[in-house]
Amino acid sequence: MIIDSLGNIISQSRQSISDIFSTLQCSLFPNPTTDMINIRYSLPHADRVRADIFDTNGSHIITLCDQTMNAGTHSIQAALNIPTGIYSVRIITSNEFFHETLIIYN
Repeated sequence: MIIDSLGNIISQSRQSISDIFSTLQCSLFPNPTTDMINIRYSLPHADRVRADIFDTNGSHIITLCDQTMNAGTHSIQAALNIPTGIYSVRIITSNEFFHETLIIYN
């Protein structure tokens, strides 16, 4: 339900948070992993794509991709030289967002 500043109901949509904020079709594998990650995603139209990894404190670890990509299915393969831990993978386009937890073990 969306309520405006005067308290009026302006939408009674029953979309979940994941429907609103995680619209990018994406898969992350293997997870957990030791040192290699594969991310596959699909774009409905050409768009700028940024893929980053953050630690549990929110500190930026590495940028995996930051470029304009054509419509279609794409993949990112990266060798990760980061310590054992729990990380967040975040992929952002101009109007879509994907987030998933990544576990690294060595």
